[in-house]
Amino acid sequence: MICSFSLRSLQSLLTLQVSLSPSGTEASGLPSPRTDTHLQRGYTMIELLLAVVVGVMVLAGAYTSYELVARQYDKLSVRSQIQERGLPAIRLITRDLRMAGHKELDANLNSTYGMIASPVVITDSGGGCCDSVQIIYDKDMVTRERITYRAAQRNSPTRTALFMDTETWNGAAWTLTLADALVADYVEDFQLSASNFNSDGKPMLIDFSLVLRGKEALEQSMTYATPAYNPGNSTLNVTDHYFRDTFTATVNLRNIQ
Repeated sequence: MICSFSLRSLQSLLTLQVSLSPSGTEASGLPSPRTDTHLQRGYTMIELLLAVVVGVMVLAGAYTSYELVARQYDKLSVRSQIQERGLPAIRLITRDLRMAGHKELDANLNSTYGMIASPVVITDSGGGCCDSVQIIYDKDMVTRERITYRAAQRNSPTRTALFMDTETWNGAAWTLTLADALVADYVEDFQLSASNFNSDGKPMLIDFSLVLRGKEALEQSMTYATPAYNPGNSTLNVTDHYFRDTFTATVNLRNIQ
């Protein structure tokens, strides 16, 4: 039994050895992947060039998309800054216009300083920047104020800004109590128009607009034209690298009698 096992084992070993040729090929005649490395291939020049072209096209598309997104982000950022400056200015002017002509009355319905002859006075700029307006109302029983909104230049860099002056009436003359209070910077235009005049010739409705521009120049060219619905007689048409936005409001002068 032991001899039979040994003979069979020896026969199996001999058969395995014969099945392989000296050149490293299998019994089936196919090349061995471990020994015939000369048949392995790399990328051809055409394949490499195609890969480079496709890669360049992908990078160019990605850069174009990035540039568009970056420009849009810069524009939205500047617009947000303009909104932060313009909206408070509009609210401040609107508040004072609504107070125009207000008289503080005592228990007997008497006013300390009497009637307000001209609660709103608009000075037209003559088709340029910028109009100005004076607003008069009683702040309390002993304080009558005249608020003036006017545009003036600022330096470093040179630009136009909207300022507010406050004067107090003492019964005989106006006294300046607050001068050159900054309302809005980088102002391109400020226009007002009055309408709905009553029988005394006083306006019951005021329309006004404020045009602001961004502080920083953008890469792309921007064109601004005054909207047709803007009040006043000024028109602004400019093409440069600055973004501009228009703020408008209509105020009903509820205290005008």
